[in-house]
Amino acid sequence: MAISDAEIIHTGGESTESLSGKLNFEQDKNRIIGRDSSALPRLIILADGSEFEMKISEPSQDVTTATNDNLIFNSNQNILKIVQTDTVTVPNPGSGTFTQSSVEIDTGIVSVTALMCTAFIINSGYSNPLPFFSPALNGTYGGFLWSYQASTRVVSGTVRFRVDCNNFDVVSGPGTATIKYYILQETAA
Repeated sequence: MAISDAEIIHTGGESTESLSGKLNFEQDKNRIIGRDSSALPRLIILADGSEFEMKISEPSQDVTTATNDNLIFNSNQNILKIVQTDTVTVPNPGSGTFTQSSVEIDTGIVSVTALMCTAFIINSGYSNPLPFFSPALNGTYGGFLWSYQASTRVVSGTVRFRVDCNNFDVVSGPGTATIKYYILQETAA
């Protein structure tokens, strides 16, 4: 909903200008308060000169008095942001006592101090986080184990993402796998 000057009523002093009862513009305090269905303040946007701050509280917590552990979001805190996501295909490692297949890609991301990577196997309608281990019983060999692990490392100043598939028995590995990965980085130092 767009707000025009005609929709805001200026009453001055400690007044609150309201939009549909959910957003209150408190001009004298340079803030906007968003209220939930029970009228509890859950969102606050503060303006102080050229600086802005935004906070969102947990359900049943008043955002104007909530401590950081009761906030869902606080713009003054560092947060992780997805800077790259993609899928890679990891081939079957084959059979043998121990076999391994790996895929490593150069992300093009310049080395940073705070970086996190998470990845998921997304084959055949299921999604499992990595590392992923799958033991299986096999009547001939007694059993086998295969696993997927994801990692990041810095090579020549750029971040590389790697997935390893390991097969720990003589039977064939798990087959080709599609891995979805996310690389997250702090948005502020």
